[in-house]
Amino acid sequence: MRRLCPLLIPAAAILAAGCGGQSTFGPPIRTTGEIRFTVDWPATTRQLPAATRSLLVSVELEGEPIAQRLFLPPAEPGLTEHRIDEIPTGVTVTVDLQAKPTPDGQGVSLSAARFEVPMPESGEASFQATLENEVRSVRLSSEALTIPVGGSETITATARNDRDEIVLVDPGAWEWTGDSDSVRLTPDGASVEVLALARGAALIQARDRESNRTSESARITLCPPAGGVGNGGGGLAASPWPSFRGNARASGSGVGCGETEGQIRWLFASGAAIESSPTIGPDGTVFFGSNNGQVFALDGQTGDLKWKRSLGGPVKSSPAIGANGSLYVGAGDGSLHALDAANGTPRWSFTTAGAVDGSPALGADGAVYFGSRDGRFYALDGADGTERWRFQTGAAITGSPAISEDGTVYIGSGDGSLYALNGATGVQRWRFLPSDLFFTIFDSFVGGAALSEDGLVFIGAAEGTLYALDAASGEFRWRQALGEAITGSPAVGADGEVAIGIFRGGVFSFDATTGVQRWRASANGDVQGSPSIGADGTVTVGSHDRRIYAFDGATGAQRWRLATGNVVVSSPAFGSDGTVYIGSTDGILYAVR
Repeated sequence: MRRLCPLLIPAAAILAAGCGGQSTFGPPIRTTGEIRFTVDWPATTRQLPAATRSLLVSVELEGEPIAQRLFLPPAEPGLTEHRIDEIPTGVTVTVDLQAKPTPDGQGVSLSAARFEVPMPESGEASFQATLENEVRSVRLSSEALTIPVGGSETITATARNDRDEIVLVDPGAWEWTGDSDSVRLTPDGASVEVLALARGAALIQARDRESNRTSESARITLCPPAGGVGNGGGGLAASPWPSFRGNARASGSGVGCGETEGQIRWLFASGAAIESSPTIGPDGTVFFGSNNGQVFALDGQTGDLKWKRSLGGPVKSSPAIGANGSLYVGAGDGSLHALDAANGTPRWSFTTAGAVDGSPALGADGAVYFGSRDGRFYALDGADGTERWRFQTGAAITGSPAISEDGTVYIGSGDGSLYALNGATGVQRWRFLPSDLFFTIFDSFVGGAALSEDGLVFIGAAEGTLYALDAASGEFRWRQALGEAITGSPAVGADGEVAIGIFRGGVFSFDATTGVQRWRASANGDVQGSPSIGADGTVTVGSHDRRIYAFDGATGAQRWRLATGNVVVSSPAFGSDGTVYIGSTDGILYAVR
């Protein structure tokens, strides 16, 4: 609905002695009257836009201009009286009113009206004019920005008319709003300084209160501090994605900058199916394993091979990059291997009685935690590979651990239990067995657990239920029965979202605190791997339909999808610039920007 700015202008045709004359604007006409205007220049009622500095009034007869006057506001708000003489009577004239931003009547009109006024042969003519605000849209100088935490950027708004000309708006008429506490807005009229306070995302809008026009939202991605450590910390290297699921909490949430549009940046052919999920080193090197038993290190910018190393069996595990420069990765030969991350040189290996398909996690004290298909969970010294302790579960362990800030390690097992273990000693703190609580059919945890920053642990069961527990006590909080198998790990976003993929093509998003479903999206095939959440909230995941999907974190709407040559079970990793790295069973690692 258009907002109208009423300007009441009483006018009278004042009869004067008939006199002929030459009009400045047209041919000779007989002028017998005048129009008087009373203009109200208010301080607060906004009958004229606040930026008005003059009122240009033009009078036309049969399409030809016959008079034009420029009225200026008084020094103080109030009424001013003006007149336009030499107006013929007995005809209908057209009056054009334009509120102008300059005292000389120049510039783009702020509000305007055009109407007809009959001029009688005798007596008075009066009319009422309503000026309509000319602003039709508000445009922002940036539709998308990435700002490192602690940094700031300025966004400027412009008001536009239906000819896309800029209409001047009084500085006090601008209103700026944001939807996140992760930013602080400092408005200055048509501009606002956006200061990034924390990682995450925000939407910024500007509104002109006089026209009631609001801009489209500018999407702000809030990145790690410039030169910051990204997702590293504790025993992990300082990088945006140093381990499976990106960090010690295994939250699957990124810290990179920039939006991904789904365009291939580069491809690398490994020679065999890739089920391993990539990780990223401090210098941007991308590490991953392949089913041909090799570990690869690639330049993250170009995809060029830096080095490769053959291990003793298929590498489905994701490497973990230590702050000490070691790369830890499991293999189908039953061993956990420690390599030099710079060149792939072996440092040590530790052998178990089963394949090590899950990914290792690194503790703050240098411990390396991982599970094996032999049913045991191990803690090793990261420096030399000596065993610190082991914990026996009742079945194979294929998932990966998550570690809380107090050092508690969480691991799911094929025996249907989620274990919370003391990271220093391996002593069990608590055990969650869903079949004891809900009397469901005994089933297993194939994927790993994920921790939120506010003390919840999430894990999906192969029978199709997602569980949320208190991380400190193991107390049950909520569950969602999704009806299809869950083999991947949950992802926990910065905005309180938990996302999970299921077989038969579904990706779900829930409120992490309440378990209330936010949205469900289709990936048109089984989702075997784990979704990952970018710094801007986008949920990215691979599917058995041979595609990679990206969904809007707020709505679940598909943002883009990309076809690969085969099934995708690898989980995405996010680089510092927003690039998505993910493998496919077609043997190719994809870098997508």
